[in-house]
Amino acid sequence: MESESEPEENRYVFAYTVTIRNNGKIPAKLLTRHWVITDANGKVQEVKGEGVVGETPHLKPGEGFQYTSGTMLETSMGTMGGSYQMVTDDGTEFDATIPDFLLTTPLYTGHRDVQAKDTLTDILESPDIEELIHWLRFQPLMLYSKKHDAVLTHAGLHPEWDLKTAQKEANAVQLHLRSHDYKDIFGFMYGNKPTKWKPGRIRKKRLRFAINCFTRMRYCSASGKLDFEEKGPPGSQPSGLLPWYELPNKLSKGTRIIFGHWSTVGDIENPNIINVDTGCVWGGKLTAYELESGRYHHVKCPQAQKIS
Repeated sequence: MESESEPEENRYVFAYTVTIRNNGKIPAKLLTRHWVITDANGKVQEVKGEGVVGETPHLKPGEGFQYTSGTMLETSMGTMGGSYQMVTDDGTEFDATIPDFLLTTPLYTGHRDVQAKDTLTDILESPDIEELIHWLRFQPLMLYSKKHDAVLTHAGLHPEWDLKTAQKEANAVQLHLRSHDYKDIFGFMYGNKPTKWKPGRIRKKRLRFAINCFTRMRYCSASGKLDFEEKGPPGSQPSGLLPWYELPNKLSKGTRIIFGHWSTVGDIENPNIINVDTGCVWGGKLTAYELESGRYHHVKCPQAQKIS
């Protein structure tokens, strides 16, 4: 809660919302609460008390109770978990466990809730989070080697960008992330629009489009319109869509482009399009590409994540 926090005094106030639902077959009443709250320095505080927000809700099967409360930390992030002590109508007492959840400021979460699939908790809970965020902000969205005439980026270059334009758009995002006002980009960077490249757009639309191209792009229409719905391997897409690197009028066609992001791409016949994401996390291979010789090097990987 930015309005109540005072970072210069190491005071960070957080609000959280909890929904309690009776999924059992017997009515139950909440008696007490027990919270264990840990800040980024490892300082632990325990909170015990009767009920929640002054109430001891009695819940019939299928009923729920939602409330919002708050806590204060000395650091800009931490974790919180615990249990509710409950009693059923037949007198049985039990603890309802509350799994740990993350308390963090928009500075790190980008103004959206952390999802389970994000797998960022270890990073966000790290004691050197400030240093990690600073390092990440100063990483480039694309690298260019003049010696090898090769670009390295996460997802690729938009077909309507030549090398000079791609560098200019990457620099626009990088300058914003490295400025004192970098936090405001987290409030508008998420979204699928605009889908078409147009020079001279207003700042927010320009930066969002560039971020989407460098980090999310897979398919485009023949006119260069980005599509974010199709994520399958090339050949599985509906008529009218092409992988970004197959558009015939691609302006960067003479430059080697090394990218990842798309683990199902498979082999690409174009020697200037180098995909190094070969699905290691899904049980595929870890791939390296040697610029000087043009050779690939692979290491087999055990599956680290389930395919959903």
